[in-house]
Formats: sequence, structure tokens, C-alpha cells
Amino acid sequence: MKQLMKIGLVAASLIVGGCIAQNPASVRADANASSQVNADKPDTDEVSFGDPALQKIVADSMGIRSGTITYGDIRHFKGQPYISAIPQAVENLTSLKGLESLNELPNGIYYLGLNIQAGVSLAPIAGLTVSQLSIQQDGMHTNDFEVLNTLKFHDMPAGTAFNQVEIVGNTGNANRAGLVNDDLNKLAPLFNRAYEANKTVKDFGFNLSNQRITDFSFFNSGPIKNTDVFATDEYQVFSDKVQIDPEGFTENTEVKVPTQVKGMDGEPVQTSTRIWNARTSQWDAIKKQGTTTLATGLVSTDKWIIVANQLAHGYPETIKYANGNSLRVAGTQYYPISWEKTPTPQPEPEPTPTPTPKPDPDLPPKPEPGLKKGTVVYALKKVYLYQHPTFKKGERTVGYVRKQRVNRPMFVVTGYARSKAGLLRYQVRDVNHQYRHTDGRTGYITAKSSYVRPVYYQAKHQTVTVINPQGVNLYKNKNLTQRTRHLRQGQLLKVKRIVKHRLTTRYQLSNGNYVTANRKLVKLGTVTYPKYVMAKGALNRYQTVNLDKKNRHYQRKQRAVFKVSYTDYSRNTSNRLTGVKRYKVAGGYISGNPRLVTNLYYQGRPHSRQVRVIARSGIRGYQHQNLTGRSYKISKGKVLKIRRIIVRNGLVNRYQLTNGHYITANKTFVKTK
Repeated sequence: MKQLMKIGLVAASLIVGGCIAQNPASVRADANASSQVNADKPDTDEVSFGDPALQKIVADSMGIRSGTITYGDIRHFKGQPYISAIPQAVENLTSLKGLESLNELPNGIYYLGLNIQAGVSLAPIAGLTVSQLSIQQDGMHTNDFEVLNTLKFHDMPAGTAFNQVEIVGNTGNANRAGLVNDDLNKLAPLFNRAYEANKTVKDFGFNLSNQRITDFSFFNSGPIKNTDVFATDEYQVFSDKVQIDPEGFTENTEVKVPTQVKGMDGEPVQTSTRIWNARTSQWDAIKKQGTTTLATGLVSTDKWIIVANQLAHGYPETIKYANGNSLRVAGTQYYPISWEKTPTPQPEPEPTPTPTPKPDPDLPPKPEPGLKKGTVVYALKKVYLYQHPTFKKGERTVGYVRKQRVNRPMFVVTGYARSKAGLLRYQVRDVNHQYRHTDGRTGYITAKSSYVRPVYYQAKHQTVTVINPQGVNLYKNKNLTQRTRHLRQGQLLKVKRIVKHRLTTRYQLSNGNYVTANRKLVKLGTVTYPKYVMAKGALNRYQTVNLDKKNRHYQRKQRAVFKVSYTDYSRNTSNRLTGVKRYKVAGGYISGNPRLVTNLYYQGRPHSRQVRVIARSGIRGYQHQNLTGRSYKISKGKVLKIRRIIVRNGLVNRYQLTNGHYITANKTFVKTK
């Protein structure tokens, strides 16, 4: 495993309608692992979810476009759903209620990725069967995390290239109630079961990032072998104090700080690359003597020595072990200082090796890790450019409204500053060349991660989708020279690895070519776009994306059908107007407003599970979902019973009938009842 997989994994198998079209392998589980089933619920009962966003994601993964899931849907589901509720897809989930019903899936779940609000119980996922897992939640140490021990795992097929089980926090370097060392032992059933199910995987590992772990010897104390453990952005606060004699101390005094992080063999480990300089309020490159840090730049009022890893300079070095295991660990480490000439006895620490510290107002402020000068960021929400680091309404120079992902405003970080209250700001330069009146302006913007983020992906993903309306190009070289092919919006790409090029990143695809990892141009996972839409009534076509210069009118009775070249958004040259969806069609643009146009093909199974044939000359039924094989005619007015819908990545969907045959889901041929 070469890179961090913090946002989850995308299945290498064929994804159809959000599910994996494959038969499940054998399942790894304890004989007495709990399984919450609902045998008393009839097929027609609806599953009750505690979070509407989670319900929608589960419904989409099963191809249920109506959004309503019944127990019958689950019990008769043929594939393995790919359930991805990760940060890019949904805000932190406020409840997992409803997931317990998925214990009745005949074939289990292929991928379960959950981004969960702190404090939300994990109980609903007890006993679920999965192939790939990503649980992202702050505060697991104080939550019911041992529920994870009841999960069951499919044996991964021999020859699988990569899999990673993720048990991570949401907040890097500051998850104060994250998992600690003793929690690894409590999760031994989960780790051992996942390892057994992935023995044949070429590159298997565990991701334990954003936790509070400082001792990784658990992984070499049991059966686990040939496994990579990845743990970055750990919040590591130690109890053993660093003794400094105040007599003779000067600003040039070099203080030795032995590491308190332990590797898989219990050996000392120090992979940090920088240290906080209290005199300059900046990070300095770290000096080390083996695994001992040589600290300078201290002042006599300091209470902590702080070291960290800057991921923009590369991931931490890999430590390899005789049993084939490997470890990559980094985090923000806080070493308490004792300013005393003679060491005094220290009180015994609390039972946990890394007791939870109280927030200390004397901790020095620090810039967010991973962003160095020259990094390009984009705005997730409305932001302003200010004249000075202490923000005042009267000193706003430019405002940037919230935009759709493909049109988000970008900035180059040229420096750092702090407000009078100590809040971090980015000193930036506007690089939005489409905004004539703001391009090149400089100033300060917020550094809050909920408002801005790096525009380039930093982690490898198994698949990405092209989202740029104009598509992207493939290149032979990682510096994006020697173009080999143009890719259109909606094309799904299989990723081999991620590579760095100066301050940007590229994805190398399975064919060896390179494509940008710019989040405005590609997006992880599968993104669907309509290929055919139909006017609900009268509709105009225009020459431009802003719907200027009407060039054709379609009457209501025409029920006009359009082939969509790509999906775009208006006002892409304005920093003041948000923009709305448009469809590029032959001859111009039409509105993407769902009140005016609809997908030509039904996207979900009807509530009544019935459709009526409305085509004047009837339709035909087929043996295969691509509408081939022996066919027969079905007359206009005939009512048909539906088993499920076959979703084909925004193209042309099909209905499977209860007799096993297939018909079109085209709205001009059939109508739901």
C-alpha cells in the first residue's frame, strides 16, 4: 500500500447501480457474533432510518430511486451494495438507525463507509457482513467501539491487489477522545478476523489515522503478518516530562527529547519532520539524533515541546519488520516540560498509557499540517478576501459566493498570519483567471478546513470520475505532456497510484497514463450524469450556458427529448452569482431545472411495483438486460409487475419483470402507476 486511503475504497469489481455484481465469498465471523435480524417484519414494511441522508445513500446503493426501502427490498436483493457515506458525500451522520436491517442482505455488503458524528452509537451495524470497511468518527474511545468486533468479513478473492480496513477519526492531530493503545487489544477480534479474510490480498492493511495511539506493538504480538499499518495525524500527548535545568538555559540551548512512540517491536520510533519554535512562532525543520529530537528555540515559559510531521513533504517513512508487517506513523506529539534543576518524583499516570489531557491554553498555536507555501486551495463555502489577518467587515476587498464544485474559486497560499485572537489565516493570491476583476488580487482568507481545502487530492483512490464539463486529457508523462487521449465528463477511471509533481498531484491509471488529481476536474468514486432528458412541457433552447439568445422553442405537445453532451453550470465567470445547472445539447443549452426537464429513463422502482405500457405501438420484452435475446410484444395499456430496476450509470435503464424478462424504463414507453 503506497498511499493513505482516508476517504474509503472503491470496489475493483463491476459496480452496477451502486452494488457489486458478484457472488459473496466465504464469511469470517465468530460463531456467537450478534446479528440483528427482523424476521417478524413483513416484506412490505418500510425500514425506518434515523438519518435521512443515510437512507438516501443506502437506497441509491441498491438502485431504489424512490428512496423508500422495504424489508423485502433487502431480503431479495441480488448483489452486494456499495454504501459510501464518506465526508465528500454526506455531512457527519447523526444516526445509524436502520443499518441493522442490512443483516438480512443475502450476500452482505461489499463496501461500508460511514462518516459519523461524535457520540453516535455504532450498535446498528452489529453483525453486518462486509468486504471493505471504513468507519470515520471522533471520540471512539468514549463510545461503543467494541461493537466493531461483531462485524463479519467476506474472504477477499485470491489475487486482489489492495484492501484496507479503516478505523479512523475525523479530526487530524486533535481527536482528544480518539482510540488509545489499550483499545487495540479490545479490538483484537476485529483485527484478527479482517486479517484472516484478507490473507490472499497482495497489499492489505489497517488505517488508524486521527486517533491517539502511541504504541503499535499489538500488531506483532499475535497472528497478523504481511500487513501494513498506516496511522497519521495522531494526537499524541505524553505524561513523561522532559527535564530542563533553568540555570544556564539560553535560546541556543539544545534539549534532548527521547521519543515516546513505540513501533511494532516496542522499539522507539520518531518520523517527525518539524518542531515548533516558540521564539519565532513558526515550524522549523527537525534535528534528530537517532530517534531523539534535538529541540531548540524554546523559551522559559514553554510548557510543551511540540513536534509533528508535514505530510506535504511526503508520507512518513515505512518501517518494515521480519514478519512482513510494516508501519507508517506520524502525528502531533506533545512532550510536557519540567523546568527544574533536580528531577522530582512524578505521580503515577492514569491506567491508560496516554491519558486524555485537558485543553491547555498555553499550547502554542500552529498552522494546519500539510499546507506549505505554494499550495493551491479552493473555497467550499462563501469566503471573503481581507486586507489584514484580523478580519473586519469594512476591510473586505472581494467576496466569493459558494459555487458548484467545478467552478469553486481557487487561491495560492503565499504565507501565513494570525489574527489578534490567534486565529490562523492564509495569505493568498487569487488565481481565478475567469474573474477579470479579481484575478491576481492578494489578501487574507480563513484557514478553517470547513471553508477551504487543498484543490489536489493527496491520497490514492481506486476509481475516479471525470466531472469537468469540458472533460480532461490523459498524458504519457506525469508533468502532463504528450497527450494521449481526451476523456469526457462521466468517464470512470481506474487508478493505479498517486504521484507528486511539485506542489500538485497526478493519478497514474492502470494503462500507465497520467491524469490530473485536481478536485475540480475529477472526483473519487462513481458520479453519474444523465445522457438523455425529456422536457416536461414547453421548453426553450439557448445559445449560451447563461441562457442568453434563445435559438429554438419546443412546444409542450412535442415532449422533446435531448441527448446531453455534458452537464454545466451558469455564471462561471462571476464571483458574485452562484450559477445553476444547464445541459449542453445539440444546438445549444437547456435548463437543468427538474421542474422543466426530467431524466428520460426512470431512476427507481415504482412504489406500486407496477408500470403501464403507454407507447401507441406497444413495447417488447427481452431475455437479457441489454434488450437482446428472444423477444415478444407487449400491447399498449398492459400493466406489468416490476422486480427491480437496472441502473446503468446515467445511460439507459431497464426494468426487470417478475417473470425475469426485461423491458425499457424509457418514460415515453412506460408509465409508473
